[in-house]
Amino acid sequence: MNEVNKSAMTKINGEAITGIALIFLALLFIFAASVNNLWKMILPADFLLIALGVAFLVLGFWDLQKYRKKSIQKH
Repeated sequence: MNEVNKSAMTKINGEAITGIALIFLALLFIFAASVNNLWKMILPADFLLIALGVAFLVLGFWDLQKYRKKSIQKH
């Protein structure tokens, strides 16, 4: 049972979840900007959220690769 949980944890981590959530939030804000003029004022901040989301995704996948290499070298 522990091996199953470990393999699931090596596929996704907190940084990847944060990145996906930030990108989703930014897309919702961009959709709101297309509906409401007030949201258009913060449109540059939405692109900043997308950039942060992508950065967190890259960090998460980089960390996963580093963890996998470290666990392979142990065995």
